[in-house]
Amino acid sequence: MFLSVALVVTLSGFYLTWVRGSQLGPGSNLSISLNGMLILCFATLAWRSALRRDIGGPGRRRSGKTAACAARRCLPPRRRPHRRFSRNRTLPAAAAIRPLTGGGIPAPWNGRCAKSLSVPGDRADMIIDAHTHMYPDSIAGKALRTVIANTDGRLTAYTDGTGRGLTESMNAAGIDRCVVLTVATNPGQGRGILQWIRGMVPSFPHMVFFGSVHPLDPGFKDCIREMAEFGIQGVKFHPGYQGFPVDSPEAYAVYEAAAGLDLALYFHAGYDPSLPGCDHTSITRFARFVGDFAGAKIILAHGGGYGEWDRVLDLLGGKGCYFDIAFVLESMQERPDARELYRQNEDFFLFGTDSPWRDQKRYVELIRSAGTLTADQKEKLFCGNIGRLIKLDGNP
Repeated sequence: MFLSVALVVTLSGFYLTWVRGSQLGPGSNLSISLNGMLILCFATLAWRSALRRDIGGPGRRRSGKTAACAARRCLPPRRRPHRRFSRNRTLPAAAAIRPLTGGGIPAPWNGRCAKSLSVPGDRADMIIDAHTHMYPDSIAGKALRTVIANTDGRLTAYTDGTGRGLTESMNAAGIDRCVVLTVATNPGQGRGILQWIRGMVPSFPHMVFFGSVHPLDPGFKDCIREMAEFGIQGVKFHPGYQGFPVDSPEAYAVYEAAAGLDLALYFHAGYDPSLPGCDHTSITRFARFVGDFAGAKIILAHGGGYGEWDRVLDLLGGKGCYFDIAFVLESMQERPDARELYRQNEDFFLFGTDSPWRDQKRYVELIRSAGTLTADQKEKLFCGNIGRLIKLDGNP
């Protein structure tokens, strides 16, 4: 309505000034005309912003726990025609990538992950924690306090958030390797995270670092290419914290670039207690995304959606995507729908803890003592399944 009125008033001013003639003089006529042109210009910009749903403006501030979901101009949930991702072929869902031996030479997967690396202990099989976090030493304490505050103190940290603290936790739990997940919460962080990983790799050879990139980063293709050239094996996304729906077109361009280089796509999935009301990672959105990217290596954290495993089974079960048990193992052990999801998809479940937010040692003990799991199922969970997705011998 406002734009229509602005258009009518402006055109009327032009008519009265230049067609019927004005008695105000050339200077006034020019001023009126310039004013009308500015009105049309800004009305056009307002219309374009409305089409993009960018109505908050750069200076608008938001408060509350939904700020992370709404900030940084959340990408619009516009849809585009679905298409299957094939990288020139549709890959078998259970074998999206051939596992690699310690020397980096492709080899047939034998279904077992015997410990062939120089790691302490006398166990025959490796334990891989597919979902952990660590922060630069200088900000680790602040990062932990911020996350705890965002959940009203409902979280407990089991490490100090540093690489040293994570290593100590791994040793206490008997974990051989862990995947460290990062998140680029703004468009400028992707390359900074990559530089940080380059510096961490020599000190933490027992960790496999995944990079991250923001969909609004204009240089995301180059950033992803540099990740792959360095040897990074996957990209982590947390759409809630990054401010975009998982099935948005802008995000699809990033997924295509990463999956085209055979990188794993790792997502926070489902409800996040620190982001109430945010549906960027809803199971319905993931169902569309997984259907569009059949054949890509997709990992959904928290069993695909915390507390909604009946819907995960209906919408995502049997689709070839992987699930980790990070943060939700205790709940999944108690829920019949979660146990059924695992029963039907046991070849696609990964052991993960979400350290520092869960105790790695306790999670290892819960799996080892689980009377409902066979020895073969435990081996798949600890290391066998993830061996189809990444190299188990760590970083470049």
